Amino acid sequence: MGLLDFLKRHQRKFYITGAIVGGAFALGKFAQWKLAEYSDRVAAEEVARARKKHHYDSNQRTCKMTAIAMLPSLRERLFNALDTEALTTKLKSSPENKILTWQELKTVTFARFLSSVYACCLLISFLRVQLNILGGCMYHGEMQTGSSLFHIFTEVHKEYLAVVQYFLGPGLTRLIDVVQSKVQDSIGSVSLKEKVDVADIERMIATARQAIEVGSIEQADDTATTATSASADAHRSLHPLVTFLLPPESNGGTSEETPDQAESEDVPSISPDAQAYITQLMGHTRDVLESQDFKSTLSACLDCGFQFGSTGLAESMLTPSVDHAAAKIPLARVVPILNAQTHGLFAHQGDGVVSSVMSLELLNQFSANVYEAYSHEISFE
Repeated sequence: MGLLDFLKRHQRKFYITGAIVGGAFALGKFAQWKLAEYSDRVAAEEVARARKKHHYDSNQRTCKMTAIAMLPSLRERLFNALDTEALTTKLKSSPENKILTWQELKTVTFARFLSSVYACCLLISFLRVQLNILGGCMYHGEMQTGSSLFHIFTEVHKEYLAVVQYFLGPGLTRLIDVVQSKVQDSIGSVSLKEKVDVADIERMIATARQAIEVGSIEQADDTATTATSASADAHRSLHPLVTFLLPPESNGGTSEETPDQAESEDVPSISPDAQAYITQLMGHTRDVLESQDFKSTLSACLDCGFQFGSTGLAESMLTPSVDHAAAKIPLARVVPILNAQTHGLFAHQGDGVVSSVMSLELLNQFSANVYEAYSHEISFE
């Protein structure tokens, strides 16, 4: 009876104590569940972050290997269009118009050097835009189970990347024509007997660059005069060399047929879904190319490329036995040195302009921003 009386007297305390203990136990279990849920979420985010970084790094390696794979074709087309070797061979045969041939060799050599730097930087920058847009979209597609877009990426990938053939064909031809014309205007009158040093050559190149890039801006503005004011503003916001990368929008934004493509008669058609997706991709590509970020990035690439060329030229012109401050040689002697330096631009074992430009922090940051933007859901309606 004593135990029952004790329990009755203190039952309220037992209830309160039980409630506290039970509540504490339940709270502990809830805390454990939330902690486990948080840990699982953090682990999943870490896995997703690592997977995305791996995908991005793989995409950048693809960018580099694609650019390197295209260098031989780019070099061949440039050197065939600006054939200094033929002029050198002609000079060796003692032609009657030797002075005119030397003048032509001077102009073509400078044009080849400038065109090579421009073409390499444009190719690298454009491939970074294309492959990071495509890579970001593909990553997003992989993350979406049952995505209606993922099954067409194989078609899209090949067709979209083929757009670069416009630059390697008509775009490159137009670039070379502009460069050769402006080089003739800015450097053509300089005598081959004039003694120059590295600083003088750098000033000549800078003068030609200004003529080429400002001239391209004026050409774009002339084209824009017949367009709306919005279109004219878009032209002015472009880097002046962007117009060589893509065909006019009146062509539907697709690449023109190149001689290589013309040889193939059996070109497989792509599905309507893939074509619609490519059209949207081209719109996004134009948006990126028209951005201030791309303009700044391409300018940095060009500065890096020309600095790379100038450094190599200085090393070739100056020797330990020469007083660097007073070293001046006739321009005629610089021509073969500059020609040899142009060949060196296309080295791809870590010593060429491609490796130098690709290591630019601004280019890598721009690539990361483009990839990140397109790795999230983008409207393709």
